[in-house]
Amino acid sequence: MSSLLVLLICITLSPILTIASLHCPNQCKCDDEKLDINCEEGHLDVLPIALNPSIERLVIKNNKIRTIDSSIHFYTQLTLIDLSYNQLFTIPEKTFQYQRKLQQLHLNHNKIGNISNRTFIGLSELAVLNLKGNLIDSLDNKAFMALSNLEELNLGQNRIMRIQAGAFDGLENLKILYLDDNILGAIPSPSFRPMPKLAELYLGVNSLFRIDSNAFEALPELTKLDLRGGLVMNISVDAFKGIEQLKILNLADNKFTRIPTEAFSNLSRLEDLSIGQGEYEIIPAYAFMGLKHLKRIDITGSGKLRVIKDGAFSKNVNLRSLTISSNRGLGVIEGNAFLGLAFLKHVNLRGNSLTTIFESWFSWNELDLLDLSDNPINCDCEVVRVVQTIFPSNKLFLLNNTMCATPDPLRGLPLSDLSYDMLGCAYLNSRESDLIGITLVIIAAIFTAAFLVIFRFRARIREALKRTWDAKFFKTTEFQRPYHKTSSEEDFLPRQSNFYSYNINSTLSFYPHLESPQQHLPPPPQLYASRPLPVTEL
Repeated sequence: MSSLLVLLICITLSPILTIASLHCPNQCKCDDEKLDINCEEGHLDVLPIALNPSIERLVIKNNKIRTIDSSIHFYTQLTLIDLSYNQLFTIPEKTFQYQRKLQQLHLNHNKIGNISNRTFIGLSELAVLNLKGNLIDSLDNKAFMALSNLEELNLGQNRIMRIQAGAFDGLENLKILYLDDNILGAIPSPSFRPMPKLAELYLGVNSLFRIDSNAFEALPELTKLDLRGGLVMNISVDAFKGIEQLKILNLADNKFTRIPTEAFSNLSRLEDLSIGQGEYEIIPAYAFMGLKHLKRIDITGSGKLRVIKDGAFSKNVNLRSLTISSNRGLGVIEGNAFLGLAFLKHVNLRGNSLTTIFESWFSWNELDLLDLSDNPINCDCEVVRVVQTIFPSNKLFLLNNTMCATPDPLRGLPLSDLSYDMLGCAYLNSRESDLIGITLVIIAAIFTAAFLVIFRFRARIREALKRTWDAKFFKTTEFQRPYHKTSSEEDFLPRQSNFYSYNINSTLSFYPHLESPQQHLPPPPQLYASRPLPVTEL
């Protein structure tokens, strides 16, 4: 009955109020053509009543309004109400029941401590509700039941500790939900079920500590998840199961001590990852395995990070932008840490503790943006060689903001101005280096080919050598073999004399005056009388 009475009063007073609208309050700016009223910082403590009832936008932010009274009922054509940065403590039930066309309601940065399932009755067309920066500590069942067309709900920077499972009932069209900067001790997974179309979820700056398995499985259309500053120490292997459509993930400023590589295996479509300000010391090889569509990664402000190992990003071949900055303990990025990043265009390595640069890090000529500043680069001959080798004249500007830290005579000198003569480095010009390199490659190729041929035909080669050696040996033995007389009949005749008798007789023939010893010697024994002995057996 009271509602009908208020409506009747509005209809009755409408002509009078239209005339009164010609007078705009001093604290406001009124545009009757655009039907827009702006009373920002007007020091108002109540809603103005003498405004054009046909207004569509009412902005009364940064005032001293403590409550929303029934005067709001006069403005039934409103599509936007902004009462942010006031001193609202409560919102009476059915306050907005006549704002059937309202699409945006901004009540952020007030002192509202409680909302119920009757607070927003009548706002069936509302698309955006902002309650950020209030004092809400819990969300009861069906608190937003009347907001069937709501698409964005901001509950950030409150004191929410408890969310009942049915708190978001009726929000089947919600796409963006902010629950960041509250006092949540765990991810309220059961309360997500009424929101199957949710695309963006902000849960950072809470006390989550861990992310359990299937924490987000009720949100199959989620594309952005913000968990920064959530004090997360442990991430389950299946933490991100069910949100395979995710494209943006923010895990910065958490407490896990190693990169959660296994958990990333469910995020094959992820394109943007922020994981800085962590407690990990090493980024190992294949740290981001599974993120094959990753295009941007940000590792900023991880004070304990010391080393990035070879192959750390080798599975992220589509990476376009790489930020590894302000990691003051990072002194080692191994030579092949960025191997295979052919599409990389933007590199930020600012503010680390790098003392050298490696030619093998990047395809330097393909970079459009490079920041190596604020690193203690030691400008030695190797750094000069790398600079002279990898940076053509039209790309040297990329090093203009990168200075030598040592040696002292070169401190503050841009790397783009370095030359071999400054350090007395011995060097070969590029043509000589290329020729030497080509020659070494050719020699290596020849030796490799020869080895492969020998190895392939080793059996045949061994057989051929063996035949050659056998033939040569046969020829040698033919030439060296002694002559053997062929056996004949006379070889088998009995022999009456021997070598010694022949020698004595020969001697006596020269000395006839000597008496032959044979006259006194016994006859020689018949050694071969039993069988004729061929000459060849002597």
